[in-house]
Amino acid sequence: MEKLIVRAYEDGGNPRLESDIVRTKDGFLLWPFSEDGDGCYKFHLNAEIINPNDEIIEAVVEVEWSDSEYAPYHYYYALHSQNDDLVYIPAKTEKSRQSAVVKIPPGSHCLCASPRYSTGRLESLVNSLDKNIFNIKTIGKSRMQRGIYGIEAGSPEKRPIAIITRIHPYESVGSFFIEGMLNWLGGSDGRDFLKDNRLVIIPMANPDGVALGYHKRTYGGINLSHDCLNTVEPEAVAIRGFFVVHKPYLIADFHGWMHLYDDNITTNSLERGKALYDKMIHYSKAIDIRYPEYPIEGEKNNIGGILLDQCGADFFNCSWISHGRSIKDLHEIGIAFLKSLASV
Repeated sequence: MEKLIVRAYEDGGNPRLESDIVRTKDGFLLWPFSEDGDGCYKFHLNAEIINPNDEIIEAVVEVEWSDSEYAPYHYYYALHSQNDDLVYIPAKTEKSRQSAVVKIPPGSHCLCASPRYSTGRLESLVNSLDKNIFNIKTIGKSRMQRGIYGIEAGSPEKRPIAIITRIHPYESVGSFFIEGMLNWLGGSDGRDFLKDNRLVIIPMANPDGVALGYHKRTYGGINLSHDCLNTVEPEAVAIRGFFVVHKPYLIADFHGWMHLYDDNITTNSLERGKALYDKMIHYSKAIDIRYPEYPIEGEKNNIGGILLDQCGADFFNCSWISHGRSIKDLHEIGIAFLKSLASV
């Protein structure tokens, strides 16, 4: 096991401390942290594993989540390679500890619970976008002075669709959805789509939380799904200010839910919900769809509730799982979501 290098990422790593990465006889043991101790779901794991050899190395990987309530939901690891390949490894859980034998190919990989999508990857994506198609603004700054991006595109006279993700840092599925959407919108089919539609997008609502390897909260301790209305937290101020002024008719808030749950959609619109279900079921084995008066978390205090009350916008809170899907799959599902949202 001495041949393997296991270390924390600066951008999004969890665990972050060298003392929380422990070598064992047959592999290594990781101790992920939670920003609010045991009061938060523990689902964030991003550790770099480097195999400098020419052959595959097997290692027993253990993760001590220190969380027996939610530990049973940890039933696999993912190895996310630098070329965006994803390999899912079944794992077993006993009490609060998860373990599996992991075959580590040569090169650098991320051992993760959800595919890794860092603040640096978003910066690269934003810098690559065609400024003739996308109007990119820094709509605010986090407590740690990271920029919060707002992206506008499409026909100015249309009432827009609002899209947001990474309110919860570990839920990276939405970042891959948006990456797929933005790359598609830059092509000929996407440009045709934008002739008849308008979009306002916040691709990373909580950049501090993402960079710090948090699970649910901002650096200031706010869960934006529950506290986006009556707070001066800079992320919440930026989200409200950007979306409310554009008066969207619909908002999609993308999450990446706990791994044993099926894909699910929460919406206030029976008509649009049924139509979206019919379109997106082709991309899912099963979709649980719910129809509450307000978004499932936070009620009037999250961005879905705010836009429902202030703009009359319908909301879709979409929680999709990554397990069993490739990065290409997640890109394609994001594009399908975008086209489906615009047609319902």
